[in-house]
Amino acid sequence: MIFRLASEEISLIEEIWLYIAEKYLTPKYRVYENITVDYDPLISPAMIFLAIFAAIMISSVAMIFTKRTLGRVVRRLIKKGAVGASNAKTLEEIDMHKSISARLFINRYTLSKAVRCCEEDAFYGIEPEKEEALPSSIGIENTEKIKLPFWRRKQQNPDAPENDFPCGTRVEEEFISVASGNDPASHLAIDCVDAASKEETGETASSPYKDSYEASLVMKKKYKRRALSDHFYIPYSTKHMLLVKFDKKGTNPLILPIIAAAVIVAGVLVIKLLPFILSLFDSVLG
Repeated sequence: MIFRLASEEISLIEEIWLYIAEKYLTPKYRVYENITVDYDPLISPAMIFLAIFAAIMISSVAMIFTKRTLGRVVRRLIKKGAVGASNAKTLEEIDMHKSISARLFINRYTLSKAVRCCEEDAFYGIEPEKEEALPSSIGIENTEKIKLPFWRRKQQNPDAPENDFPCGTRVEEEFISVASGNDPASHLAIDCVDAASKEETGETASSPYKDSYEASLVMKKKYKRRALSDHFYIPYSTKHMLLVKFDKKGTNPLILPIIAAAVIVAGVLVIKLLPFILSLFDSVLG
């Protein structure tokens, strides 16, 4: 409730809001025998409706801006072939240097996580080549490699090079002996343990972080991207996921009035049906 002095005048907008809230957003409660209804609540249904409406519209605008405007940088990098650190390009090379949103958000929020930067990788000591070698979980070319265990692939293709197997020849021979029914020695995964310990001590990687975004969350000294001179790229391992995430279908701004109308109709309908719902609930209790 809004308390006003008798001499205080309200504006036209406030008068319109009070009329709409009274006519459409205020339930006309009935007399209930088994439930108690607060007819003058501190937070009215009209205020709840207004808060929900604002939250839905703000989230819709943010979603459209992220997928349509910021996603344009991701789609343009992929279209221009800037996939992998060796193919990194500047914003000018992908014709995005005049975009204010690209220059403003390349170092923030969504783009800071989706788009990688060669200069940022070097700043944190990230090796992009190691990340590029990761197999894609969506790529069709890696499907069989993911489904089949490495010892089974070795049985099917004995002439395959040794680097196709994760922990060296001795371990894969042990696993082959397991598949054939032989009891191997107790040191089955020594090579795997040695490889893991080398990674932990930093002998095989220059940085313990997966990528520069992960490093930026931990390091106190952070790298600030230079939008017009730095080189940007999309990692091989996230290319397919980003294409789906930043697909601009269904992000036309003209859909906002439709969303607003749907929320208004649904909200008014729920408020108008609230007395009837309470009547049913009261009769069930009785």
